[in-house]
Amino acid sequence: MKSQQIRRWFYAIAPALLLSSLLAALSSQAVALGAPSVTFIVNSNNDANDGTCDVTHCSLREAINAANASAAVVDTITFNIGGGGTQTIAPTSALPAITDPATIDGTTQPGYAGAPLIELDGTNAGAGVNGLNISAENSTVKSLVINRFGGSGIVLTTGGGNVIVGSFIGTNVAGDADLGNGMDGIQIASGSGLNIIGGSRPAGPCVSPCNLISGNDDVGILISGGSGNLIRGNLVGTDVNGTSPLGNTFDGIGIVGSIHNMIGGPSKNVGNIIAFNGFHGVSVREDASTENQILSNSIYGNAQLGIDLGNDDVPTPNDDDDVDTGPNNNQNYPRIAWATSWDRRVRVTLDSAPNTTFLIQVFETQPCDRNRYGEGKKLIGSKNVTTNATGYVALTLKVKRFVKNRQITATATDPNYNTSEFSKCRRAS
Repeated sequence: MKSQQIRRWFYAIAPALLLSSLLAALSSQAVALGAPSVTFIVNSNNDANDGTCDVTHCSLREAINAANASAAVVDTITFNIGGGGTQTIAPTSALPAITDPATIDGTTQPGYAGAPLIELDGTNAGAGVNGLNISAENSTVKSLVINRFGGSGIVLTTGGGNVIVGSFIGTNVAGDADLGNGMDGIQIASGSGLNIIGGSRPAGPCVSPCNLISGNDDVGILISGGSGNLIRGNLVGTDVNGTSPLGNTFDGIGIVGSIHNMIGGPSKNVGNIIAFNGFHGVSVREDASTENQILSNSIYGNAQLGIDLGNDDVPTPNDDDDVDTGPNNNQNYPRIAWATSWDRRVRVTLDSAPNTTFLIQVFETQPCDRNRYGEGKKLIGSKNVTTNATGYVALTLKVKRFVKNRQITATATDPNYNTSEFSKCRRAS
């Protein structure tokens, strides 16, 4: 029953999230709750803790402690350090976990103009220490730079419904150099669900709600046991412009033992750029990881597969009638029969479950992986198709313009939101 409730909630709100800003949604929630709020202003970049947060002195450590102790439903931590501009906070030990709902708002630092100014530098925090540990539900992190912690940049546990926007996790303040955290960039663990990482992304450099999650020593974003999470509009493995490599050491995004997550979404403006990572672009591991949509992303330049179902480092072969189980039910991928650039047509076939409707997404890419399977750099077309009684369908798609001699690849997503790996490439004529 819980799984069904998560699925209904998740897919009911997804279209709305595409049409309204995350901040407006949060504001509406606060109004509906009628919740009092207390604001704690961080006015010092040192790590002192004398037990109070006031106009004389308030460190981030003191502000988190005060927010945790507050009786307000949702507290806000803002910043007004020095004369404004970039400020670095270097904790000398682990910061307190956020155990009561709070918004940590880096956009309030004077001089903020779209790029984060508040840096959390974990160099001196200790081995294995995470940047922020959030166990409270309905908390928000806005526009922080979190780097050089021995553990992960942000860890979400237990509570769900959290939002992370506009933050650089694993880079310098400029977003153009690797200052990675020792483990994951963002880790969603211990059943934390219904979290939102990012949002719709405008063209150009990564600005809020886009997050830059690059340079970390493990996975960029790891979802372990959480359900109903939305990961959209982020740059994972690139610099702030989404063009130069700052890859995470392992996968860009990893899903382990988790269901009903959405990586990207049905429209291009919520797709993530997932590139230059040391293993897979997106990996879906363990048989329990099903119904995970991977849609409209730009995935390219990763060392292994663009999408890997099973974390076995090789393409998962198609099977007759697609009756197997496994990560995302090992959904069969389509086949590209031909692609002609002069009239923008692509011929696609799919062998999968009989009498079933699938979403086919077609991508242009260059080059293919060494095994001749694709990654999908540029989404050029999408269409719903229905297989016949034998599980077969063939169609010719009219797509957006693509370049002769580039490679074409595709994915298939079933009605239960299981997305396949990328298909074998076909060179466009």
